[in-house]
Order: sequence, then C-alpha cells, then structure tokens
Amino acid sequence: MFGLQAPLKVGRSVIKVRTLSWAPPFDVVHGQLVRARSHTYLVLGGPDSEPLHRVRSALEADGWSRFGSDSPVESLVRDAQPFPGPTVWPKPIPSAAGSRFLLDRIQDEWRLARQYERGTRQDVDTECLHQYRVHLRRVRSLVASGEPWARLPEGRRLKAVLGELQRRTNELRDLDVLLLDLPALAAGLPWDEGRRLTEWKSGLLNRRNAEWRQVKSWLESREYGALILEVERLFVDLDVLGEPMTTLELARQGLLKAVRGLRKGLKAARRAQTDEAFHEVRTRAKKLRYALEGLAGLGSQGTVRTCLALLKEAQDGLGRFQDRSVLLERLKVEWTDLRSRPGRTDLLAFGLLVGALFADHGHQREAARRDCDRLRSKLFWRALGRLTEGEGGTDAPGN
Repeated sequence: MFGLQAPLKVGRSVIKVRTLSWAPPFDVVHGQLVRARSHTYLVLGGPDSEPLHRVRSALEADGWSRFGSDSPVESLVRDAQPFPGPTVWPKPIPSAAGSRFLLDRIQDEWRLARQYERGTRQDVDTECLHQYRVHLRRVRSLVASGEPWARLPEGRRLKAVLGELQRRTNELRDLDVLLLDLPALAAGLPWDEGRRLTEWKSGLLNRRNAEWRQVKSWLESREYGALILEVERLFVDLDVLGEPMTTLELARQGLLKAVRGLRKGLKAARRAQTDEAFHEVRTRAKKLRYALEGLAGLGSQGTVRTCLALLKEAQDGLGRFQDRSVLLERLKVEWTDLRSRPGRTDLLAFGLLVGALFADHGHQREAARRDCDRLRSKLFWRALGRLTEGEGGTDAPGN
C-alpha cells in the first residue's frame, strides 16, 4: 500500500491514495488514506508505539475495523462510509494565527506532491507527473496568497524554488500530453493516413523516454535534494515571520486577491479574444479555485461548492483549449524539423494532422468563449460577493 503512487484502475474501480499524519503529544503517526471499491482504508505504518496505539484506539472506537495486524503495516477499514477525519483535525478558528493555518494547507499539498516523486522516477504512469505538478502549483498558489509573507525575501525565494521544480518537468509533461492525444487524432484522419505517422510517433516516444531519463536523474540528484531541504527550511522560517493576521483576515485577503485577478483576466479576454487572453483567464480561475479550496473553510460551504462547480467546469474547458494551443505550437516546431529531414515521415499525413488539429482548435476556441461567459455569470459573482462580503465586487465583469 505504501508503494502505491498513482490512481490505479481495478476493474471498474479506481484506487486513490492520500498521505496523512497525526501529531499526538510527543510523536507523529504517519499513514495513507485509500479509497477503493466503496471502502475507505487507513493504512498505518511504523514501529509499534504509544502514539500509534492512541490513534488506532480512537479510530476503532469510532467504528473502524482492524485487520492485517501481523504485518509491519496494518489497515483499518470503514465500510461504505465517508471518511470523517479524526477529531485531532479541528475546524479553522477565525481568530487563530493565519500563518499557521496557511502553512498547514501548504504542507498538506507539499506532502501530496512528494508522494508522486517515486511514481515519476519509476515511470509508473504519466498521471504521477501530472499530479506532482498539480500539487506543486497548488503550493505555489497558496504561498502567493500569503499576504503576511508578500514582501519577505523568504516568501519570494520559496516561490522561485517551487517555480524551478515545476520548470524542470515542463518538457516531459508536454510530450506526455502530445503522445496521449495522438492516437485519437491520428485515428480521425481520412483515408487511413494516421498509420503513416507511426515512425514519427516512434521518434516522439524515444524523445519522451530520453526526457524522462533526464527528469529521473534530476529527481535523484543532490541538487534536487538540496532544493527539497531548502523548501522545508523555508516553511520553518515562514512560520514565525510576516505580519500578524488572523485566519479570517488571511482567508479574506487571499480570496480577494484571487477574485480581483479573475475579474481583470475576464475583462482582458473580452477586449482581445486571443490564445494568451484565454490562457490568462484559465490561470486566474485556477488560482481562485485553489484559494477557495484552501482558504474558504470559514465561509458558507454551499456557496463555496457553487463557486467551485462553476470554476471546475470552466477551467476544464479552458484547459482543453490550452492543450490544443500548446499542441499546435509544438507541431510548428515539429514541421520545421520534419522538412529538414525529408523521407522519415509522410508530410501529407502530418499536414492532415495539423489541419484536423487546427479545426478542433477553432471549436475549442468557441467553447473557451462560452466558458468565459460562464465565469461572468451573475450567479457566480453574487456567490463570490457573499464570500468576500462584497469587497470583490458582486457585478459580473463586462456586464
């Protein structure tokens, strides 16, 4: 169980894993939360200890059943019921220290990102790298929302290091996306021309594997280890730095910053409906979504769910458009390379691929416009206004 690094399909089920930790007095207990086939499992590991006994006893008292006690790791299972969370996870207190509240959420995302390192190194699934990058983005977004640290060199350095961790895997992720999309695109070409792209696809796969080897080497390097240690030292430093703010003040300021950014992006996209403008809206929507998920625990959960549902729907559509935009730009580079080495790939088939992608890009552009309109809806902005008490503006941008 502890080696599982990616969502894994078993029949019609999907296994999802999340790392967890508790901090009873004097020690820490680590484990993994596993969802599979309508069951929730908690896998506890480590040496037999008093803190482990206390956590286990509390869970068993709450209705969890235990099995696998002869193993170095043992599991507790809760049948067909949602995981309520141990009572040691208190609801955020509005008057509590905001920096501690924010750091807890940042470190949760950081642990989740690092959970996918081994899967990326072993090339278990492309989803490992994808999830590693998703959680790194969430960490960076939450750090940026930390108003107490905005002007501190430690805060700026943390953002820079997180950006470097992301940048080192950009090329591998782009190649993964291209190879994942290519079979469906090739299958849609007329006259069975897609099969003439086999050699080009083989070359792409070789390049992708070479790039993965570079990423693997970097993840195992001293440089990477030093950056990881630096991030964790900066977490410790930031815990005692910055302007004193309550959890409520910090959450409100983080949301306001994200709301104003999205408003600005939507206005720009109405004036100039370019690829870059739509991508900016998507980036701003992501930041607001991360802020809502990480900072809005103090607001009305019904309102938060309304905002998150609208954001996710629009963000997914804008993401499909962005994927097509990135893919077209990459194919421009590929086209130049293929023309310099004639004979290795059928240029007619490649041209048909570009044409099909260009047509689909046009359809996705129309969908992106509709997604932006969805984010301009009165329902969405009124909900945001309730969360920010009107400070972010309740009128939809451009209306």
